[in-house]
Amino acid sequence: MCIATAVSEVIGQQHVRMDDTLARRLTDQTTPVVIAAPPDESTVAQLLQMATDQDWSVVPIGAGTHLDCGAVPSRVDILLESTQLCQIVDYSPADMVVTVQSGTPLSQLQAHLANHGQMLPIDPPCSPRATIGGVVSAGLSGPHRVLYGTLRDLLIGARVVLADGRVVRLGGKVVKNVAGYDVTKLLVGSRGSLGFISECTFKLKPLPLHRAMCLLRGSMYQVDRARARVMDSPLLPSACEAIHTAETHEGTPDGEGGDWWFAVDCHENREAAEFQTEQLLLLAADLGMQAKVFSGSEVEQFWAEHGERWANPECVLRVQCPPSDLMFILQEWAQVLTRQNLPPYLTASLPVGVGRVRVRTEKTENIVLLLEDLRAAARKRNAATVLETAPTDVRRAFPVFDSPRLGLAERRLQAAVRQVFQAEGAQFPDPYAGGMSS
Repeated sequence: MCIATAVSEVIGQQHVRMDDTLARRLTDQTTPVVIAAPPDESTVAQLLQMATDQDWSVVPIGAGTHLDCGAVPSRVDILLESTQLCQIVDYSPADMVVTVQSGTPLSQLQAHLANHGQMLPIDPPCSPRATIGGVVSAGLSGPHRVLYGTLRDLLIGARVVLADGRVVRLGGKVVKNVAGYDVTKLLVGSRGSLGFISECTFKLKPLPLHRAMCLLRGSMYQVDRARARVMDSPLLPSACEAIHTAETHEGTPDGEGGDWWFAVDCHENREAAEFQTEQLLLLAADLGMQAKVFSGSEVEQFWAEHGERWANPECVLRVQCPPSDLMFILQEWAQVLTRQNLPPYLTASLPVGVGRVRVRTEKTENIVLLLEDLRAAARKRNAATVLETAPTDVRRAFPVFDSPRLGLAERRLQAAVRQVFQAEGAQFPDPYAGGMSS
């Protein structure tokens, strides 16, 4: 019996389809991949039990908007899609906690929460179709992690279907629920390697009362000085993003004055926002930088435009390092791109030490050589890098993860964690296989 027929008997033929194009995109395999979209959690468990018995390779996905990531698996038999699990299970506005099924689009959840004056304070670079489970699994963060933290800080509970079909609950539905190891955090960035996430519980934040942002323009040195001054001040920015790009944002100041932008957002009340704006304008004048103030819908448009540019890039390398080192790495990255006559596309959350560079070139061998130069520049400052997204042939030739500070012991620990979750169950490919520096 073929895989598609067997899966159809478990979840119904209407929830199963074949895709040979996606199979080639994921692994270059000629055998079409079976895409299964179970209607509920119990059906997911049945399907994984069958996959264990038949030794099928299973990859959990959401809406399929972020598939070009992680190490390339040797084969994929089933893509286990969560899009049928798209309900808000429990929402308590008074407690500011929501439990939602993993296939719910992030944009749909945010719209529902906004009706109650609340939000899940994440702004990852992703498609509007991206699902909650997919965002958690990818572990992406946006500019406003500076104030609100990452998904690891916001995810307080989850339900996961393990490889052998067992359903486990991690964490809880209240904010203070952890005693001992907070295993829930392991799901963030796991890229489906630990199990199928069926539900997530998050703590929420109120929508900002007022939005104001200062956009400063200057050199790399001026932006780094501005970062240090802001971090050493009583200001409470919601985002401090350095941007270096060949493109311009609508409404940004024209003229000479440097090719770096420094966007400092504020989610405080009007009085606090006005104070922060005043201080930033004084800072810009003191450092000789140009500045422009955005407010209300202008701020939302700016960040929406910024997010769209990073939502579907072909190849992105991320770096994480101490904030004081980040601008120097980004400057070296910009120089690497310039030597190759490539336009710069860089962005970075300066206070948390996380930056990204977008790589665009036609030939695979050129991309790999360029990535090696970029990674070498990061290694000079002992920084870790992750290949967030790239075509299959690039990910075959270039390790996904690298850190000079991690070695064989950490790799063994990672493997041990996966073994605890998967045991003798279905095979979930390891997204970082072969990608840990020794």
